[in-house]
Amino acid sequence: MTQVYKTKDGDVLDAIIHSAYGQCTDSQLRSVLEANPGLADEGPILPVGIGINLPDSVQESDKNDLQSKGITLWD
Repeated sequence: MTQVYKTKDGDVLDAIIHSAYGQCTDSQLRSVLEANPGLADEGPILPVGIGINLPDSVQESDKNDLQSKGITLWD
């Protein structure tokens, strides 16, 4: 079952992912962004009260995968 995290003041996505999965890899970041369309548009420091879906399992792939796909948190 997918876990939902509600953001608090000062939350950033990589710290949320690290807390949920014990690490924050490119593939985990991509999986969370794919499960939450538009989340990257919120900027690096997330607004309070956003519900973020954290998938039970996340994809594991090449560390450089995000760069090759052009996915970033700040664009």
